[in-house]
Amino acid sequence: MIEEVSLIFMYLLIDAGGTSTKAFLHDGGGIISQYRGPPGSVATVGLERSVESIEEVIRHYGGRRFDAIAIALAGTDVQENLRKARTVLRSRLRKYAPKINVEHDAHVVLLSNADMGCSAILGTGSIVYCFDGKRRVIRGDRGWLVGDPCSGFYFGREYLRAILYQFQGMKRRSCMLLNSGFRNEDELVKFLYENSCNQDKIAAFSSKLFSCIDKDEQAKYILYKGLNQEWEAIKSALKSSGQNSLYYFGGLLASATFESSFVDFITKKAREYRIDVKIKKSNEIIDGLLRLLQF
Repeated sequence: MIEEVSLIFMYLLIDAGGTSTKAFLHDGGGIISQYRGPPGSVATVGLERSVESIEEVIRHYGGRRFDAIAIALAGTDVQENLRKARTVLRSRLRKYAPKINVEHDAHVVLLSNADMGCSAILGTGSIVYCFDGKRRVIRGDRGWLVGDPCSGFYFGREYLRAILYQFQGMKRRSCMLLNSGFRNEDELVKFLYENSCNQDKIAAFSSKLFSCIDKDEQAKYILYKGLNQEWEAIKSALKSSGQNSLYYFGGLLASATFESSFVDFITKKAREYRIDVKIKKSNEIIDGLLRLLQF
């Protein structure tokens, strides 16, 4: 009698983003466990700290070896940076797995849904990414300093700017100030000086902005200014790539107000400009990470 041998594969799927680095232990049939570590976006923390964050979530599993590791890495919009990140990660992580695939997180989001099309990531940072099978088209990214116009950082920064103006009497006091948690201007300024480049902490104020949309015209103005800039990025990317599918994904979707506003606004603009685009919420990024292992 020949005894049956059960082969159990173990894959580590990693989503390294601007707020956290999430790891999923997967056996090919489903998720066995999850772990959340520090931010891993190259644009947020730099390549070295990104690698350290990824190594931290791997060490959480006791230094075991995996059959393969797939990594969705945010902040690698420039191809040269993505190639460098792949080289460094494969060198540092090869003791953990024989196969290590690393890809831009926006491409992995797209893979979660289709081989070609466009994805819009709306998280701590933001990006519109299209792929036609050969060519990548990227719009509305380039980080918090000059880009990412529909990101948590953008909305958080504009929220904080608005309440500063309200404290100083330059704008009418509103829901945003009442919900801010700051008792006076000095408290706000102290926070700003200590956290001006802390993307995660600034982005966290986006939820306070969204909670005021229905009762605060200043909050509504900030939201739709960001959405309009996002539309310009989407319009340009669709035109340049020739694609007509848009899959949206990201942490800002935790706000039902933001998600409905985003979908309604982009749908309205597409009709206005007579652009045929199918807008759909993305599948989970795990689907794309599993597909990444096939390459």
